[in-house]
Amino acid sequence: MYRDISNATDQYYLEKEIGKLESRVSAIIAGIRKAFESGKNGVSMLRDERDILRKFLFVMKYRGQGYHRRFHGDESGNYVTEDKEQLKKYMQEKGYKNPIDVWFRSIKTILELKMDLEGKWKDKLRAEIYLDDALRFILHVEWYYLAFCTPDDPNGEFILTANCYNVHEGTNSVGLNPETKKYEVVQWTSFHEFSPITPKLMLVLRSNLLPNPEEDINEVVKNCRRELYEIKARAHANPATVKSMLEDLPVKKPRNSYSQVSTEGIQYLPGEDGSRQSYHRFDFLFFKITTGQVHKINCVLLDNAHLTSTIAFGSQASLEDTLKHYLQLPVDQGFKVVFHQESDVRLTYLRKLESVFNSWGSTVNLTYKTISSVDDTDVSMEELMEQLRKDVLKHLPRQPSEFMHLYKKLGMPNSPHFYVVLIHIIRGKPRHHFHGYRSSQAYAFSKK
Repeated sequence: MYRDISNATDQYYLEKEIGKLESRVSAIIAGIRKAFESGKNGVSMLRDERDILRKFLFVMKYRGQGYHRRFHGDESGNYVTEDKEQLKKYMQEKGYKNPIDVWFRSIKTILELKMDLEGKWKDKLRAEIYLDDALRFILHVEWYYLAFCTPDDPNGEFILTANCYNVHEGTNSVGLNPETKKYEVVQWTSFHEFSPITPKLMLVLRSNLLPNPEEDINEVVKNCRRELYEIKARAHANPATVKSMLEDLPVKKPRNSYSQVSTEGIQYLPGEDGSRQSYHRFDFLFFKITTGQVHKINCVLLDNAHLTSTIAFGSQASLEDTLKHYLQLPVDQGFKVVFHQESDVRLTYLRKLESVFNSWGSTVNLTYKTISSVDDTDVSMEELMEQLRKDVLKHLPRQPSEFMHLYKKLGMPNSPHFYVVLIHIIRGKPRHHFHGYRSSQAYAFSKK
């Protein structure tokens, strides 16, 4: 998949470098598993270990089939995503002949990237790869925080799907793509992304758009976070639908060795001035979540697995419970949306899951929602983007606000391109452009 025929010295260089990263991360994952399986309530990581893990999670997303399709193009080999003119200009300036060369360059640069303490790596990344993808990496690393979840029910388990790194929990809006003349996801909001570690342990990336009681003690932080959330919501055709079904996850940001939570918010410990140090540690708890929350995560993974061929599980009893819950879930929950009835690949997939469940001697009443056209979501991409541009210009200050200065304590990006990153947070991308959402296909406003 990553054979670079333009590399005369080593066409398999990318595969080898990905293997090196996986080897380093496997030791970190082994440490997490050991701590969890030995009964500890959490695990500690040095800053470098956390950064390597964050890089790995993005690489797993960026190397996925959605990005592969994006850069390889359609059946005719044409790059068809909505930034094609921007990419074409970039390729001409940099001397690239094919979009796939841009992808290879980005993967190579990210794999080789040294995430220095001063944050100069962000400038390096923006200078060396396609800007949109550089900002995606920065956003993925700095606008979500890591948390670990485990079922509070001893019988509860998470499933593992082949595209688990490439799905999200959030809201999608549908509009008419003027290029393809088809209804597609033209605006999305990602609140959570997932990486199953074991059937009993799930790594969750949680968006900083969601409320954080510890940080929101500071009214400036709370109000600005809410304002960013509202701007993002207004980019959707129906802002009232922009909600997370997992907002109630009982997770918190990790404690660290340089700050503390007080009645006044986040404060530095004595001797700390806010500069990043290699000896800083982050202490992650293993948060216990309810059966309902486990079901919601599994439903998100199941609902996005229709284009894959493998679903792994720990125990049959747990999978039976998961499938029964998913297949019988009422259609108003935003899952199991089917287009064009029998011709839709989703319905074929749902029937396969139903057959698997029934093969174990039980029966399930499959429910799903059929949509033949987009009605109340009939809004064009241009209309959504125009409204978004107005909101951005109206609400984003030209200079960093008090909130931005305060939020540096919490890991907020500190760079001249920060507001460009914010625009990426707010605007989203169509699903065919952002492969992490390639299989969400929520052809109605959805909580998935």
